[in-house]
Amino acid sequence: MPLARAVDSGGAAMAAALGMLLFAPPAVFYLTGARSHALGLTAACAIVTAIAFFKVRMIVSPSPVILLWVAISAHLAMTSFIHPLEIERAMLSLALAAVLFMTVLYVSSWLLGTSNTSISRSVFLLRGAMIVFGLASILNFQPPSPIPVKPVFPFSEPSHYAVVFTPLLVDACVGNNNWRRYAWIGIGLFFGYAMESLSLVVGTALAAAVSLSPFRLTVGVLLAILPLNFMDLSYFLERLDLSSGTTNRSALTYMQGWELIFDSFWRTTGWGLGFQQLGYGEPTRGVAADALYEMMGSDANVQDGGFVAAKVISEFGLFGLAAASIFVAYAAGAGLRLRKLSKQPLLMSPGHRLALSVVVAYSIDMFVRGIGYFTGSSALFIIASVYLLSRAGRGAAARYAFALRESKRAAARRIQDSYPESQGRRHRCIRAR
Repeated sequence: MPLARAVDSGGAAMAAALGMLLFAPPAVFYLTGARSHALGLTAACAIVTAIAFFKVRMIVSPSPVILLWVAISAHLAMTSFIHPLEIERAMLSLALAAVLFMTVLYVSSWLLGTSNTSISRSVFLLRGAMIVFGLASILNFQPPSPIPVKPVFPFSEPSHYAVVFTPLLVDACVGNNNWRRYAWIGIGLFFGYAMESLSLVVGTALAAAVSLSPFRLTVGVLLAILPLNFMDLSYFLERLDLSSGTTNRSALTYMQGWELIFDSFWRTTGWGLGFQQLGYGEPTRGVAADALYEMMGSDANVQDGGFVAAKVISEFGLFGLAAASIFVAYAAGAGLRLRKLSKQPLLMSPGHRLALSVVVAYSIDMFVRGIGYFTGSSALFIIASVYLLSRAGRGAAARYAFALRESKRAAARRIQDSYPESQGRRHRCIRAR
């Protein structure tokens, strides 16, 4: 699709709104060295909501997000009777969650009311921006940052880039066929290797799994093994070393996430620490946590858990474990749906395909590398979920209305068929007189 055709008012506006949510939080973190993405996300939500308020009519039900917010608040209130809380952090987090949920409702309504052409063009623009960011990082052409890690502007590290690029990559692989699908898989693998991002490699494998047939996937894996002997894979092998003697920071962060889960379960008897309370109070003790403390001089990545599932289960206990299990089934269902429709990509609407791709790709945040709740990828996941729920509800309402009309027609036919023919002739005679 030529760039000149891609930039129209509908596609550009939607791309700007989603881009604000995806790029502004990490950009503020990248440029200022803020403690989290929350500051940038708050500004992005305020701007997007203000624009959408005058542009979009809310057509999705707010009930799901209201119930979620109430459940989080109730759990936090009951947690206060178990152990002391960081009240200021908890209240600020609940307020930010309310702002985020309001933005989610407006953007989901925007997606539902946007044409397929505009959605396709907005995704095209976002994907193009991510390609530019990736190439600029590989060529080391990006602004300086106070964060002492290898950045991918506007993201502070390659894994943060990966969690945003993966849903767009999955969408591209499912929405294309023939050589274009393989080209996108190749781009994902090249970026993952060049940036030394295992998260992106896993995301690319996920994209291949939902878009390729078992035979082609097997052949692709066998062909990909051939050049591995000529490549430097030391970083990836270190990243996969989850033994107690590893010194790789990413591996230790991942191991620490599991230690946080077991530690919080033991401390709260399975209830959980409470919303946004991970990393506060009594410090976590474990092999990985101690090794990270000696390496970094602080409790690194404790507040975000290393991956979202660790944070959810640590803070919500058995409820979080149930939520993580439900997500596995949810993402698996979305993946199977994408696999089925990847055989005929033109039959799926762009909005539906993007939403399912976001759900599948959020598996990277949940189980590989996540940054917490208040991030662009988490916002996009909630938007996609509300969109799918609203779309399913509208479909169910349409099916119910159709069934109701058909039942009325069938009842009318039965009455007409049971009407005696003799009485019909008699009434016709009376009318004739």
